[in-house]
This record gives sequence, C-alpha cells and structure tokens, in this order.
Amino acid sequence: GSYIKTFTVGGNAVEGNTYKGTISADVAVTVEFAKKPLYNVTVNTTQDGTVTVDPLTAYEGQKVTVTPTATTEGYTLGTITAKCGTEDVALTRNSDGTYTFSMPAGDVAIDATFRTKKECKVTVSSENSELGTVTLNGEDTLETTVKEGDTVTIKANPTDSNIFKSWSINGTYD
Repeated sequence: GSYIKTFTVGGNAVEGNTYKGTISADVAVTVEFAKKPLYNVTVNTTQDGTVTVDPLTAYEGQKVTVTPTATTEGYTLGTITAKCGTEDVALTRNSDGTYTFSMPAGDVAIDATFRTKKECKVTVSSENSELGTVTLNGEDTLETTVKEGDTVTIKANPTDSNIFKSWSINGTYD
C-alpha cells in the first residue's frame, strides 16, 4: 500500500487526492507517493492453546483478526491482550470467538492464557410440580454438573390442560 505524501500545483499544496481548477499558464504539478509502513503482529508463547493472527503484518488502520483456540481438552481461553509497546490495543470480541483490532502505528504483541473450564452446577425445580414437570438434558433429574461452555436443555412439560407460565433464572423471571 502507498499514500500521497505531497501533492502540489504551481507550488501550492493540494488537500486530498484531486485537483480541479482552470489552467491559464504553464504550471508544474508534483505528486510524491510513499509506501505505507508495515507493522508486525507477534504472538507470545502460550500453553494449552494456540493463537493465530491474520494478517501477521499490517498497515496502520488495517483490521487484524486474532483467533485463540484451546488445544488441551477441558481448557478455554482465560485472558487475551494486545499491546503496542506499553500501550494496550483495544480488542473487539466477535460472536465466533475471534477478536479484531485496528493496527496502530507500531508492532503489536499478543498474549493469551488458557485455563481449565469451570464446573457449573445446574439445578432445576418446579414451583408447582403437580401442574407440570421439568427435565434436564432429557432426564427427570433436577441437578447436574457441566463444564463451562457446555449446552444444557431444560424443558418445561405442563400436565393435562395446564400451561407453561414462565422461567426464572437465579430468581429473575423472563
């Protein structure tokens, strides 16, 4: 990539990349292009996971995508940071688990840690069990432990002509 370093018409600087005007005498037009500097992205060594970066070199303002992946069973991303020198670079978390940032005018170092997934206890109950039952992952059990990030299926089953009224998660009704 390159950019316009200087653009002059008759010795006068032109703003932007276009000059439009009436010429009534000889005039010298000078345009000087310069190559945009490329900056590097490095990933510091990490355990229990990998981090890929695309692209590994970028111009200032270019979008860079960072993909952390746990490689050890039962692990997940713990922390991820990006720094340009001592300055933090803002990372945006995307719904697909990737992160993006806008390349600053300097090299960036990515640090990531991976940790064991937490165990999460799921407890379900029905306030009126004679009017309906609740199943957890297809079972009549009312309690299970899953790993952080696992999916559970909780189904409310009204009996006879009863209807399902509402859910409450940690005491808050939806």
